[in-house]
Amino acid sequence: MLRRWIKECRADGDGQAFRGKGELTPEQEETRRLKLSVLRTSYLIEVLFSNDETSKKVNRSR
Repeated sequence: MLRRWIKECRADGDGQAFRGKGELTPEQEETRRLKLSVLRTSYLIEVLFSNDETSKKVNRSR
C-alpha cells in the first residue's frame, strides 16, 4: 500500500500527497460534474416520457 501511495504522489504533478476529504483533482472534479449532469439529464428524460404517457392516457379516455 505504501508503494502505491508513493507512486500516486509522484504521478500527481502538484506535489500534494494527501488532498484531504473533499478536495478533488481537476480530473476527479470534472468526472463528478459530468456524472451529475448525466443523472440530471436521465431524470429529465424520465419525467418527460412519463408525462407524455400520462397525457396519452388522458386523451384516450376522452
